[in-house]
Amino acid sequence: MHHGASFEILQNARKLREKMTEAEKLLWEKLRNRQLSGLKFRRQHAVSKYILDFYCHKAKLGIELDGKYHNEPAQQFYDEDRTKNLQELGIKIIRFKNERVINNISSVLKEIKNKAQIEISLRSEQIIETTQITNISPSEAGGKEHPKNKTSPLQGSGEKNTSTTNISPLEAGGKEHPKNKTSPLQGSGEKNTPTTNTSPPEAGGKEHPKNKTSPLQESGEKNTLTTNISPLEAEGKSHANNEMSPLQELGEETTPFYAHSTAVLDAGCTIGKNTKIWHFCHVMPKAIIGKNCSLGQNVFVANGVVLGDNVKVQNNVSIYEGVICQDNVFLGPSMVFTNVINPRSAVNRKKEYKTTLVKKGASIGANATIVCGNTIGEYAFVGAGAVVTTSVPNYALVVGNPSRQIGWISAYGERLEFNDGLAICTGSGVKYKLENNQVTHS
Repeated sequence: MHHGASFEILQNARKLREKMTEAEKLLWEKLRNRQLSGLKFRRQHAVSKYILDFYCHKAKLGIELDGKYHNEPAQQFYDEDRTKNLQELGIKIIRFKNERVINNISSVLKEIKNKAQIEISLRSEQIIETTQITNISPSEAGGKEHPKNKTSPLQGSGEKNTSTTNISPLEAGGKEHPKNKTSPLQGSGEKNTPTTNTSPPEAGGKEHPKNKTSPLQESGEKNTLTTNISPLEAEGKSHANNEMSPLQELGEETTPFYAHSTAVLDAGCTIGKNTKIWHFCHVMPKAIIGKNCSLGQNVFVANGVVLGDNVKVQNNVSIYEGVICQDNVFLGPSMVFTNVINPRSAVNRKKEYKTTLVKKGASIGANATIVCGNTIGEYAFVGAGAVVTTSVPNYALVVGNPSRQIGWISAYGERLEFNDGLAICTGSGVKYKLENNQVTHS
């Protein structure tokens, strides 16, 4: 259900439930407690490295509510990428503007209901197709059938057919025998040998005295084989409202990242697997850092910052709110981001932060400055000390103050020399095409 979401993501989701927007609160009042067609929705639900505003697992449907900042091009690009990644996990996303939820919630609920019913119907058809194959008996699978109205060999001998292929999971391990009564096999004086039909003592090679019930049967409890119970039941514990703890929801141990003892990681920040955070770094609560990243000495990561996987941040870099870096981005030593065009100490412009998007594979050299509101294209290269005041195209090489383009560069980091619109990277051998002042690779 969580698709490997980290412990930090799960914890962050829990904190966000306490900070819901007005639109989220309004919609949650209509979705909670199965009010909409009996469907169970979860709020602020963690999936992989994302947190969905609302989620229905039966329909595998995520619901996202968008504020005004989702209208910005960079944020729209991020939203599209996020939706694509979630769809690859089998989760469909439906989005609504906050204003629509507040002003016309009835139409929102109707659309959610219709979309959920469609997704459930499609999933049901897939399940039916699967079960038609997996639920056939061994005799049917082999093309053979017992004669009509005839019993199987075991039934003919007066015993139940205890083959696991002919019993339900509940019959295999979940049903209880009437108190003080023996099971059919125990009554016949035989050991109950299939492990899925035995109580724990019998599975361990011991047999209860003939005509006596097992300790579980004597207490009137179900046969709680570990293969048929949840982790919580195995521990004999349960959480209020049937909710599991983050680790139990994951069903696995979380993989740690590394942080130096001098680093400050505020509660609520999200840090991916195998990421390394070095001396004197500060990561704020709402920052999201992906897997296999490296933050050098004295790096600051503000609220709302998103770093993808394998991002390398060198010493003395401050990444302010509004910055989004996709996978494989390199940020050189002491490079600078900004997030306000016209800062004044006496004027509060926190609501005017602009989004800066650094696309996958891009590199920004030492001491470069990126003026906010611009996009650094895929695999673009910003030279050391450059001051970027306009967006940079994919594969472009820019230098100077203000920055200017002086050529093209490959994903491998080699200069590209085009001849009749074609170039080959000398490092990787990949072919590139230049057309209408845009570079693409073959």
